[in-house]
Amino acid sequence: MGGPNGVSNPNMRPIVVNKPPVADKAPAAAPTADAKPAGAADGFDASKSTATVTRACGKNDTPNTAKSASGTISADQWADPVQIVSKLTQYPAGAPDAQSEAACSASNMIGAALMSGGPDAAASMLDKVAKGKNQLGADEKKELGDIAERIRNRTASFEDLNRAQVLTYRSANTVATVNDLVSEALEPENAKNLSDGEKAKLSAYAHQPAKEKEMDKLLTKALGRPVVTHGGLEKVNTADRRAKDTSGLTDGELKGLAQNAVKGSQQIKVGAHPGKDDTIEGIAGKLKPGEAVTLRVGASADSPSPDHYVTVGRRKDGTYYMYNPDPRNGDATLVVGGKKLDPGFLDKTKQYDDRIMPDIGADNLPPGLKYAP
Repeated sequence: MGGPNGVSNPNMRPIVVNKPPVADKAPAAAPTADAKPAGAADGFDASKSTATVTRACGKNDTPNTAKSASGTISADQWADPVQIVSKLTQYPAGAPDAQSEAACSASNMIGAALMSGGPDAAASMLDKVAKGKNQLGADEKKELGDIAERIRNRTASFEDLNRAQVLTYRSANTVATVNDLVSEALEPENAKNLSDGEKAKLSAYAHQPAKEKEMDKLLTKALGRPVVTHGGLEKVNTADRRAKDTSGLTDGELKGLAQNAVKGSQQIKVGAHPGKDDTIEGIAGKLKPGEAVTLRVGASADSPSPDHYVTVGRRKDGTYYMYNPDPRNGDATLVVGGKKLDPGFLDKTKQYDDRIMPDIGADNLPPGLKYAP
């Protein structure tokens, strides 16, 4: 997940990616066996990746968090990114970064770049983030640029990709929403600093703009640091906050990130024609080869709000795919179909139709981000 509801952005709408920049092919690295940790997303046989039969890859059949594979990515995997993305969730094989839970938006962009444009497109996108004007410090920009170069040279590891997810998220994370702050304050390790009465007041103040100052005092007490919000937002403007904040990107933040990293990115309206435009079939049916749409959905069947991002897209050869970097029990990390929206693909992605929903208190669906990586 990764939006402004503590984990994902409930105010974020789907986004489509524009065609990926074309770069010269880099030489493939020598094949290297990658170690896969227990619980890692299963891969996909490259020899079957162009088959017309829909395949669900990296399915999570447990209630636990699905983790990425580990180790250097082999030449065979670089030649068929399905083998990479099907094993790439927003959580690394080892200990997760503190911001992994909030990086689903950035994870979707990286996964879409690999699927729709290949490793050169992913490297180009990360280069733009590393060189852009954003929240990253000089050392972080260099680190991200170095990862992009390893992707271009086909020498990057799964750990590199997971680190790129966090750095890309961090580059665009400029504000924390009140929803995120209150959720953080009510986590057990912070809520112990508040009385039961104060916790009740904090929950109520989150929906009362006139009580902003009173809410800030309670947030400061719970979180053990000064909190000052304006218009329901707190600026993430210190090095410590940039490295520790776990609020998901807002719709505006994700839009800005995509527009800086992928030429032609634009927000699109979802649900203009209810029952058609607000389904995976309706959204995917409008995509051209190389395009993708990242949209906000409920992370699971019982999510009360759209608190997570997934991507539906088409590869350059026209085949459809659906990517979820945080698959819940029963979800696949990657669903790959044929060049037509066949019943098999729609059957394996239909659970998301019920997860496309307005934010709590909103009338319209969150916008989507459309791009061609």
